[in-house]
Amino acid sequence: MHHNLEIIPGADKPISPEQLLFNARIEKINVWKEKLNKVQLKIEAIKKRVQEEISPLKGKVNEKEFELVKRLDGGYKKFKLNKKQKNDFVEVIMELIVALKMNFHDEELNVLHDEYAKIIDNNIAENQKGLSEEEIAEGMEEANEMTKEFIKNMIFDQIGIEIDDDDLEGIDINDPNSLHRIMEKIMLRMEQEKSHQYYKGNKKSKTPSKKMKKEINNLNKTGRQIYTELIKLLHPDRSKDEEERTWKTEAIKEVTEAYEKNDFYALLQLQIKYIEKAAGDIRELTGKRLDHYNGLLLQQMKDLQQQYDFLTKHGPEASLYKNLVKSKKRFNAYVQEEKDELEMRIEDLEDDLSHLNTKNDLVSFVDYSLSGDFIDEMALEFLFGD
Repeated sequence: MHHNLEIIPGADKPISPEQLLFNARIEKINVWKEKLNKVQLKIEAIKKRVQEEISPLKGKVNEKEFELVKRLDGGYKKFKLNKKQKNDFVEVIMELIVALKMNFHDEELNVLHDEYAKIIDNNIAENQKGLSEEEIAEGMEEANEMTKEFIKNMIFDQIGIEIDDDDLEGIDINDPNSLHRIMEKIMLRMEQEKSHQYYKGNKKSKTPSKKMKKEINNLNKTGRQIYTELIKLLHPDRSKDEEERTWKTEAIKEVTEAYEKNDFYALLQLQIKYIEKAAGDIRELTGKRLDHYNGLLLQQMKDLQQQYDFLTKHGPEASLYKNLVKSKKRFNAYVQEEKDELEMRIEDLEDDLSHLNTKNDLVSFVDYSLSGDFIDEMALEFLFGD
C-alpha cells in the first residue's frame, strides 16, 4: 500500500505531542513489519532450497530401503528357514517397514505391513497357548515396557531429551501414525517449554493484565468497526459496472485478510485508501480519538515485536533462523553435509543390496540387523530425518 498514515500539521497549526507519537508508532510498525517480512522470506528460501536439494535424496533413500524390505520379504518366502530364523526375519522386516512407512507411502508397502502384522499376531497367539490370562497380561505389559524403553533411549540419544511414560501414552510401535503423533507431541512440548522460559526471563513479557486485555479488546472492536464499514462500502453486488465490481472484489479480499490477521494498522491504511473522508479525518486526529488510536497502535507494535522474537528467538523455527538463515556459509555447509550423508547412505544400501542374493547372505544380514546398530540407525533417521 502506498497510502501513508501520517498526521501532517497545517501551516498555522503546529503538530501536537500526541500527533508526533502517532506518527512515531506508525513508523515503528512499518519497521517491524519490514523486519518480519525479511525474516519470513529468508526462512522460506531456506526451506525451498532444502526441498529442492535434500528431499530428492531422501526420496532415493526411501526407495532403496523399500528395495531392501522386498529383498528380505522375498528371502523369507523363498528359502527354507528354521523357526528362529523365521522369527528373526519377521522382526527385522517389520522394524524396517514401520520406520519406512513414516515417510514413504506405497500401497505395496501397506500390504506387506498388514501381512507381517498378521504373522506377528499369529506368533503371539501361538506363544500364548497354555498360558493363564494373568501370564498373558504380564507378558504384554513387559513387551510394552520394553518398547517404551527402546523409544525413550532412542530419543535421548538423538536429541538429548528425557521423556516419561505420559509422553508415550497410546504408543503402538506397529503404527507409524502413532509414532508421528508421539513425536509431534514431544516436539510441541519442547517448543512450549522454550517459549515459557523465554517469557519467564523477559521482565517485559508477563501474563496479560486487565489493562492489556482491555487494550486488545479495544483493538479488536475498533478493527471490527472499520471492517464492517469497508465491507458495506465495497460490496461488489451494489455495483452495476463490471470494472467497478472487479476492483471492489479485490478490495474486499484485502480488507478481509487484514481483519482476519487482526492487523489494525492495515485496516487503517485501507480505510484511507477506500474512504476519502477517512483520509482527512485521520490526518487531523486530535483529543480522545487520537489517544485511543495511539493505544491501539502501541498494542499492535508490541504484538509485531513478539511475533519477530518468537520467529527468531524461541519459536519452532528459531533454531533454523539462528543457525542457518543468519549465516549463509553455515547454511551451505549444512546442505552439503546433509547431501553427503544421504549420498553415502544410498551407496551403503546399494552395496547391501548387491550382496543380498543367497540364503546365507540374507541370514547374515538379519543377524547383523538384530545386533541393534542397524535398526537403531534407521529408526532414528526416519523419526528425525525431516
